[in-house]
Amino acid sequence: MSATGRTTLAYASLGHALCHGSQLPLRVSLVAVALDMGVSLTEIGLAITLYTLSMGLASVPAGLLADRVGTGRVTCLYFWLIALSAGLCALDQGYVVFLACHALLGAAAGGYHPAGL
Repeated sequence: MSATGRTTLAYASLGHALCHGSQLPLRVSLVAVALDMGVSLTEIGLAITLYTLSMGLASVPAGLLADRVGTGRVTCLYFWLIALSAGLCALDQGYVVFLACHALLGAAAGGYHPAGL
């Protein structure tokens, strides 16, 4: 394998690990967040649902975008979006913003899959 191929594989593997690695701690941490924010587990379940739905909905447009502008650019966009959305999730102050941040986090994760794979 060429040096370019190894570098590409390393970035794709890192992106995939970040994408899936963020999902399990997210579900576990949301229980603690629910207790801290004083919302029910049902309301927190909405954040998980929005994350999952936006991840699925973003996959097809991201695949089309990767075909149009290149997988490298879309993967780079994913790294920026996942960092931005994770930061916003950590800094939000209200339940509605919390839901929107998780929807953005899911869309970023969905944007990775067609380009990264």
